[in-house]
Amino acid sequence: MRSYAKKFGITKLTRIVNGGETSLKSIQAGIQELKEYCAPDDTILIHDGNRPLVIADIISDVIAQSKVYDSAVAAVPCADEVMVTDGVGM
Repeated sequence: MRSYAKKFGITKLTRIVNGGETSLKSIQAGIQELKEYCAPDDTILIHDGNRPLVIADIISDVIAQSKVYDSAVAAVPCADEVMVTDGVGM
């Protein structure tokens, strides 16, 4: 990871935390690591790397809503075509 960060000029990387067996366990490991560096009232954003093309407006809205409700989740309509197959064809 550090070599990729260096190669692509990513300078904000300070910690690398091993992931867990599930997404939830990976998130928990990351939050546990942050407890050492964050104040209790800091805002923590978790981004699903499987959806890398999030726009800045969505991030800003999540931050704003989290300040109102103490938590927020971004959800957008699925723009891709979704198909169901029978395992043989269609």
